Amino acid sequence: MQQPTDSQKPWYKKGPMLLLIFSSLILLVSLASLYNQTDELSEILDPRVNNIAEIDAGKSAEISLVKDKHYAVYSLNNADVKSENIHLIDRNSQLEIDDTEGLMFSDRQGADGMVLPAVKWWVLTEDINASLVNEGNATVWLIDYGAAESEMMTHGELMLSMGGCMLSICLIPFASILLFMGRN
Repeated sequence: MQQPTDSQKPWYKKGPMLLLIFSSLILLVSLASLYNQTDELSEILDPRVNNIAEIDAGKSAEISLVKDKHYAVYSLNNADVKSENIHLIDRNSQLEIDDTEGLMFSDRQGADGMVLPAVKWWVLTEDINASLVNEGNATVWLIDYGAAESEMMTHGELMLSMGGCMLSICLIPFASILLFMGRN
């Protein structure tokens, strides 16, 4: 018996190949969309643009912080600011609030491509009014770590692009397996 050619096969038997092509197209379109949004994404994540406080060298700032939120201090890469130069002081008790050990925040890339490393971070157990003291020799920026991620969630096109990438990354291996299994 003669095997049917691809053009003679019903559409449902071409499914794995169509799924693979469709998933690949979704990935390409999503990646192109993400690439076109890199400036906006970089601006959202840049601590110099989205921050709670900007503290120059040798200065302090009065801030109100909320419990159960993640806060981090960033400075320019190779800046003369170390963890021991940054102090978060509770204004009521005048005691320094210990940073959160074992918790690590990733470096962030600024809108201009410059990398800003995290210097110190905290997760607070209560709402506090505090002073952030910068004894280093460079400017630092305090950010609410989750605020940038929350702001990203409000950009529908960005979320759609990320969702398309994740969906296609799951579908491509699945379609490839189906295609491999269906081959003679």
